[in-house]
Amino acid sequence: MKHILMSILVMSVLVLGACQMDKSGTVDGEESPENVDPKDTETDDLPEVRAFQDEFTRGFLQSTEETRPGYYPFLSATGAFEMDFPESGKIAENLYHIKNKSFEIMKVNVGTETSDILHTIRIQYTGHLEEEIHQKTSLGMLHSELEGDLDFKRIEEGQQIYHISEFELEKDEDYHEVYGYAAYVFNKQGQGGIEIVYNAHCLENCAELRESDKQNIYDWIKSVRFFEDPVGNDE
Repeated sequence: MKHILMSILVMSVLVLGACQMDKSGTVDGEESPENVDPKDTETDDLPEVRAFQDEFTRGFLQSTEETRPGYYPFLSATGAFEMDFPESGKIAENLYHIKNKSFEIMKVNVGTETSDILHTIRIQYTGHLEEEIHQKTSLGMLHSELEGDLDFKRIEEGQQIYHISEFELEKDEDYHEVYGYAAYVFNKQGQGGIEIVYNAHCLENCAELRESDKQNIYDWIKSVRFFEDPVGNDE
């Protein structure tokens, strides 16, 4: 008799749970947090971070669920690549440009008024470039732009090939230290490359924060990933 009563109780709980959650992953008619699309969410219900509070930047973010602490999923407008986007990041709308799903360039400012380190990231995607051509032309241009010796390390991971080099620039009157990483990311499955220049402008506590900050920049570069078939690109 006890076994029968226990079976009835278990079935009742399962039925109640099924009524609260439907096939789309909603609970009591509301989407669970991991399924929330920022474009379908009221501004007041979005995470209270800079990336979501800026309307233009928010248009690139794919979910309110973090990919890792402090970062959210970003999809390029070309549909060619994705990356982790920093919560305190904001895309400069006046410096953003896209052309025919084959070229995209943006500048991302990262940091707040209370940040000890401010970052700027320049990201440029070109859909018709090969690694060998980049090595002969673009890498040399970066050497000139950053006015220093760059030592690019080649790393293969998944369908990406990363060329990454650390650099350090001269200090100026506003910042104690200026350093960062230059990188090219290539698609092993086909043509296409992404140029990245990630600058860190340190204001305070540089000796304490520098090494961990450099590691965070390096890890972020490795979050840039190509899609095998560009999302939403039918051209």
